[in-house]
Amino acid sequence: MSYFLENEEAVKEQEILQDETSVQQENEQDGIASIEPLLDNRIVRAIREMGFEKLSPIQEQAIPYLLQGEDIIGQAQTGTGKTAAFGIPAIQHINPDVKKLQTIILCPTRELAIQAAEELRKIAKYMHGIKVLPVYGGQDISRQIAGLRGVQIIVGTPGRVMDHMRRHTIKLDLVNMVVLDEADEMLNMGFREDMELILGQIPGEHQTALFSATMPKPILEITDRFQKDAKLVKVAAKELTIPLVSQKFYRVKNQDKDAACVRLLEYYQPKLTLIFCNTKKKVDELADLLKQQGFQAEGLHGDLSQAQRDVAMNRFRNGGASILIAMWQPEGLMWMMWKRSSTMTFHRILSITCTVSAEPGVPAERADPLRLQTAERSTRFVRSRESAIPRSPRKSFPERRRYSRRKQTSI
Repeated sequence: MSYFLENEEAVKEQEILQDETSVQQENEQDGIASIEPLLDNRIVRAIREMGFEKLSPIQEQAIPYLLQGEDIIGQAQTGTGKTAAFGIPAIQHINPDVKKLQTIILCPTRELAIQAAEELRKIAKYMHGIKVLPVYGGQDISRQIAGLRGVQIIVGTPGRVMDHMRRHTIKLDLVNMVVLDEADEMLNMGFREDMELILGQIPGEHQTALFSATMPKPILEITDRFQKDAKLVKVAAKELTIPLVSQKFYRVKNQDKDAACVRLLEYYQPKLTLIFCNTKKKVDELADLLKQQGFQAEGLHGDLSQAQRDVAMNRFRNGGASILIAMWQPEGLMWMMWKRSSTMTFHRILSITCTVSAEPGVPAERADPLRLQTAERSTRFVRSRESAIPRSPRKSFPERRRYSRRKQTSI
């Protein structure tokens, strides 16, 4: 009898070991181990320190092509890991002994350029001799020119890169890789001519990687003109969902938006909140209103000087302000929110869109102050009624309507 029991236990242990082995092999196929043989050990050490365990779909598909020197077209949205997808191969291709420009990365906004440069520096942490510099408008040009000495990678906005090219403060002779990040956003911002001029003035053989959430005709024309046998890497829409974030949409009348926004902030009391508006005037109006209500809010838009924007961003980053109100161009701002906040409020046209993390142990329907019914992967618009809006700890909803009687612009 004891023999059979021992034999049965041995079989169970063998099955457990086989399951663990299969799981480990599965993780290795999707993880960093799949590309380790292609990378410098110092890069592997850095990205493991950054917390990389599993490659995202865009990284899994793009990195091998880029390491082989292929041109690629990457169709993926913000937040899918594109920076590492082109950043890891870019660092791998750099020759640290050559103190001249070898890689150009173009981004639509200064915030995105700064973010990408910071990520590249982390990847190159142990690759001594590699220098990365962000270049963008609003910063002292003489300071940038001094910083360009010995730089192998620049991450910049098209306008400022063109400015340096006209001044001959950057040399393109040894450039072997060009990356267009958020190409459709640069197109929407009117940078097409600058993009084409930059790509057209690179004299030698080089690799071109283009990343874009959408593929309008002008983007395809750029790929046809400046890329050779480019590989298409596409992330399916279902892979763009972040499972730890739930989304709820509230349809609110235009005159009630400010009051509803205040109500939601008072109800959820988030540690950090990001609110988007689509006019500069609305950013200022909403910031003033929230300050009057006792919230620590900061506005951010293009009419502010670079120094004022830096102050606002630093206050938000350091906890001096709990609410940041910005124009609806989130690419350069979202990265900070994912690191610092579990709750976000978006102030947009026709609706206030809230991304809320439910309290632990509280069902989603009870955690929802507007009692909206939401599906797992889709959300329906539901007309908000006064009775469905949660009662504020300070004032009732009708009392706040006096703020909406002021003349408002469409937001």
